[in-house]
Amino acid sequence: MLKGIKRMRMKSTLSAAAMAKHKDEKAYKIADYTDFIITLLMVIIAVFALRMFIFEPIRVDGQSMEDTLLDRENMLVEKVSYWFSEPKRGDIVICYFPYSPFIDDPDDTYVKRVIGLPGETISIKDGKVYINGEELDESPYWEGYIKRDFEDYTIPEGEVFVMGDNRNNSGDSRIVGSIPIKRIVGRVLGVISPIKRIREVN
Repeated sequence: MLKGIKRMRMKSTLSAAAMAKHKDEKAYKIADYTDFIITLLMVIIAVFALRMFIFEPIRVDGQSMEDTLLDRENMLVEKVSYWFSEPKRGDIVICYFPYSPFIDDPDDTYVKRVIGLPGETISIKDGKVYINGEELDESPYWEGYIKRDFEDYTIPEGEVFVMGDNRNNSGDSRIVGSIPIKRIVGRVLGVISPIKRIREVN
């Protein structure tokens, strides 16, 4: 055991001595620069992969999710949950809308709350949301009167019905229809800035 430790110390000392002796040689400098560049590229790739496939900060743009999310707050979105399970009612999600003449840019993403699930029939009457004829309890995130009624709409399989928490000031599934689950980018975990408003939202 002691002999092994001595050998390791000797090898380390020899390596350090070799590096000190050759550090000014061109080949050693090139090797150092190459190692640095490779390490930097690996870090960049890891950060890019993390952002693209796992977590991403996204800024709120507009008032459609007030008072849950405020304009210009930065959200943290995770993109893994829906690889293994479908969205649940109440989840706040980032999604792409299906093509509609009512949206300016089909490449824009939107932040909305999942209200209706595949196969359910949703309607709005007398200011309240109904799922399969039963009034939906929305008290955790909405306690107002929805001004416009919405006729019975049966949500296709593989799609969800989303709405903004600011019910009377939100463009959502009431206009563009239900959202294919495959067009959901991820689930909002919480607000990460400004610092004084950091909080969970889902």
